[in-house]
Amino acid sequence: LGMWLPSEKVMCLRLAAVTGIYTMKDLPVEQTGYCMTWGQQHYRTFDGKIFRFQGDCSYVLAEDTDHFFTVHLHNEKNCKGKGFYVGDLLIQLKSDPKDGSPGAFVDDKRLPLPSAMSGVLIQRVADFVVVRDPESELYIKWDGLESIFIRVGENQEKRTQGLCGTYDENHQNDFTKKDGKVVSHVVEFAESWAVGDCGNTKINSYCSKVTEQDRCTLAKALQGCKYIMETKCKMVVNPAPYFEACKEDVCFSDDDDLVCNSMSAYFRECARFGVIVDWRRKDRCAINCPDNLCYDVCGSSCPKTCYDTSYNCENNHCIEGCHCPEGTYLHNGTCVARQDCPCQYAKQEYSPGSKLRLDCNRCVCARGRWVCTKNVCDSVCKAVGSHFTTFDGKHFDFEGRCSYVLARTEGMQDIAFEVKLINTCTGFECDRSLEVTVNGETVHVSHAGKVEIKGKEAILPYHNYFYAMEKVTTNFYKVTINSGLTVLFDGKDRIYIRAKPTLCSRMRGMCGNFNAQTTDDFWTPNGDLAANANDFGDEWAIGQCLFPNTPMILAEPCDIHRSYKLRARESCEVITAAPFTKCHDVVNYKLYFAHCKDDICNAEDVKLQCRALADYAIACSKLGVIIGNWRKIISECADETKCATGTSFKECANACGSSCGALQSSFVCDEQCVPGCTCPDGKVFDYNGKCVAVTECSCMFEEIIYVAGESRMQDCNVCECHRGKWACTDNICPITTKCSLNEEFSSCMKSEIQTCANMHLPVINRKVSSIYLTIKIEKCIAGCQCKESFVWDQTTNQCVTPKTCPCYHGGRSYCESETMQQDCNTCRCLGGIWDCESNECAGMCRAYGDSHYTTFDGKDYQFHGINVFTLVRSNKKNEHSFKISIENIGCGSKGGTCSKCVVFSINVGDIVKENTVELVRGKSVKAKKVGDFEITYVGMWVFVKAKDLGVTLQWDKKTTVMVRIDPEHKEKVEGLCGDFDDSESNDFRNPQEMIEVNEISFVNSWKTYLNGSQAEEVPVEMCGLNNHRKYWAERKCAVLTGDTFSACHTLVDPKSYYRACVFDACACDSGGDCECLCTALHAYAQECNRKGVHIYWRSQDLCRKF
Repeated sequence: LGMWLPSEKVMCLRLAAVTGIYTMKDLPVEQTGYCMTWGQQHYRTFDGKIFRFQGDCSYVLAEDTDHFFTVHLHNEKNCKGKGFYVGDLLIQLKSDPKDGSPGAFVDDKRLPLPSAMSGVLIQRVADFVVVRDPESELYIKWDGLESIFIRVGENQEKRTQGLCGTYDENHQNDFTKKDGKVVSHVVEFAESWAVGDCGNTKINSYCSKVTEQDRCTLAKALQGCKYIMETKCKMVVNPAPYFEACKEDVCFSDDDDLVCNSMSAYFRECARFGVIVDWRRKDRCAINCPDNLCYDVCGSSCPKTCYDTSYNCENNHCIEGCHCPEGTYLHNGTCVARQDCPCQYAKQEYSPGSKLRLDCNRCVCARGRWVCTKNVCDSVCKAVGSHFTTFDGKHFDFEGRCSYVLARTEGMQDIAFEVKLINTCTGFECDRSLEVTVNGETVHVSHAGKVEIKGKEAILPYHNYFYAMEKVTTNFYKVTINSGLTVLFDGKDRIYIRAKPTLCSRMRGMCGNFNAQTTDDFWTPNGDLAANANDFGDEWAIGQCLFPNTPMILAEPCDIHRSYKLRARESCEVITAAPFTKCHDVVNYKLYFAHCKDDICNAEDVKLQCRALADYAIACSKLGVIIGNWRKIISECADETKCATGTSFKECANACGSSCGALQSSFVCDEQCVPGCTCPDGKVFDYNGKCVAVTECSCMFEEIIYVAGESRMQDCNVCECHRGKWACTDNICPITTKCSLNEEFSSCMKSEIQTCANMHLPVINRKVSSIYLTIKIEKCIAGCQCKESFVWDQTTNQCVTPKTCPCYHGGRSYCESETMQQDCNTCRCLGGIWDCESNECAGMCRAYGDSHYTTFDGKDYQFHGINVFTLVRSNKKNEHSFKISIENIGCGSKGGTCSKCVVFSINVGDIVKENTVELVRGKSVKAKKVGDFEITYVGMWVFVKAKDLGVTLQWDKKTTVMVRIDPEHKEKVEGLCGDFDDSESNDFRNPQEMIEVNEISFVNSWKTYLNGSQAEEVPVEMCGLNNHRKYWAERKCAVLTGDTFSACHTLVDPKSYYRACVFDACACDSGGDCECLCTALHAYAQECNRKGVHIYWRSQDLCRKF
């Protein structure tokens, strides 16, 4: 019997029918590494040997020699099941005994698909059940009937055994028995892999010509199977073995339909190598799909979903079967029209038409996307203890002991203001007070609650045309400036500054620039970006300061005060439980949890938990979540709810209209929650601090209080006090104008002398227009001062010309014309001011070690999760199409995960132009097509650059991945690397363009396998879980905070890198611990290199290079 081979020259081969072996030739390497079985009797080994074996038992289809995974095949009669172990997990793929539908079972319980168990991903793709274990690279695909496909990674070469043979690109040894002996007979080989005693099996050739019936059956088989030999695929995949298998199936059962098994196997193999054959017909192996699905011979393995994830994208090739029709989207296993797609936010699903309110914006769910208004909302800057947050959302810690400018007007404005934090320190203790200057008039609120205005003790509330000062609750003082700024101060250590959008880009100070960009929030009065929080705060110090240079404390507070570490954690963990949990999906609690622990350890005072919890409650209230009565639950905070007679404590008292004086003010007041003791409904605080009805409110004029109903004269009009407001007649009076005295005098020394540090800053009251004429100009003070055109140089204590003033950056001074580099911009010192270029710089995103990520805009976060995630991809605004995905696997016994594989794809979705580079640890780098990528090797790094795209991938062949993108991609990317818009506050944007509150919801929104393994929070104390590694980890990582890297400390704060280093060194307890340590150290060294500080840190004893 002869057969046609895919060759120009017809060849005739002898069929070894009695052996059951269909193939005798070696296959190309690219066609090895996967095993198939179909029709219950046909098998293809990893090295491409195809044979027939009809046994009625259970067999080891494939397993690795370490027994990490084992795939069992059950061939009993009337049984169409497959079972496999991954580790200790047994998963069965079989038909459901209830309805006959294919599914996955664990302990005889059917799993919902998709599912994830112990890192193993199980899902339904078209008509297939797909199982994938990222760690071992095991991939199994079952058609729900009699076909199973197994693929293993290159790391399994020479490590597999079973009916799938030994994967070593040599089919000659595929028939290796369980005892290691290589045989040539199928039965002897196969039965050695039987599970239990199965008896003897014979190999028969069913396509005989003994009888007329046999000859008719054979003719039918030839006619039915010949199509396999006639397609364009025969030049790529040898059809002969499949043709023979097809014949045997028909001859065995005399059933025409059995041609479908071998044809399916063959044409799926063709599709794997890019040859698509539309081989099914109405009269040949037709597939009938349910009503909402349609058949596609090459359907996408990455179908579009309502949530726009790359769900099902286990590899980039087509899958035959029933798919969603064009224009519909997959959701929960069904196809829905775009307008019927739901939306998702904070782990919840919302039906089409649902509405959300996010701060000052409203969102509507439409076509699977949130459509939101684009209002610019009020923003809050705060200083709570040593913890600061800028208007744009940058968080930093600063323990300065001087007085500092928090916010002040920039440039010429009708209302000039300056908000200052005043520290009065005795020994190690500092009392904090607030000072607000508005057009030269100063309000001072002391730590003891004493309020002075223009140097005199004031009666509250107080107001004029420019600002109002009042006490809104027993806990908070409030200053409202008539240009859109509100300041709240609790009289102790909490300051909240709320700014309206009209002040955007019109302020400077420790609260930042308020320009929706966090990358430039450390802008100093000298015109440069400070290298760290301490330098930044010191630059904004004012007045005479005994502590001009705030020391950098590199150790964690709870590591310094270890006796309080456990108490701090236990006290602060209340924020993770009710009633605070109601806000977790709105405000991320982790930052407040960390602040709470740091504060308790630093001060060795457990009561400081109340300050952190109160700060969290205020943040929640701004977004509409009121956490009521939490102070009564926590005994240490219960005293804060005690109020004077006639008042009661409210977590959300209204900051507007709470006093008689507030009623008199004409300012527009924005309602906001303020905690504290307040008057009952219908009553307000009078000037004496007592609660009165509004009808009994007094009024004030020129510091004189008038009772309700009392009147006074104002020019030619009579004014009467009514409900806390003046009701005046409207007679027209003669206009008189008075000008302030001595406005032009300049020969005296003012209280603020001109120095190298402040000479270029705006001077409050520099502009005096007609509306200021009722405001007194600050008086001069006699004394020595620099001559005209000279300024005071505090570094030399001399008067110098402005041109000779030095500049400051990163803890050092720079002479005139000296330069320094900030990213891609060169800054030159000119007259004591930095003159910097304004080039748009490239963005850099990084992932390293135990899943530490830094976005393009500088936001750091961490998670644990075994899955494939979208690191960065082009969004719909980008004219280019690219995607970089990263796969994480386990690298520790306590849930640690590290990157294993990175895939860089360009022209995504274009079948002709799409190209991919895959970077896998332990493998060489290969591009799918030559020419689109430049791949270069520099030292320990591999660089993959997409030509003409402006995207470069940098990989250390281990667990560090960096992505560099050109400025042209600003605001045109998305994924775990953020949106590259210079603001880290919105980096947690999900595929639906909503900002997620926490990193876990954000990361899970970018999973490739939608219902695969979930990302999880990292343990708070990894070294606590692996306590035996703690000393070693801390000792090795201490190099970051020691002398070796000291030259970089002022430019790159090492604290977060030290924490990451200790975490990784403790987490990597499954081998490779030194690699984890060295990767963490190298991350800091790499960042120092970017800042221009090159440190030789490797040694024979530490991360040496061989």
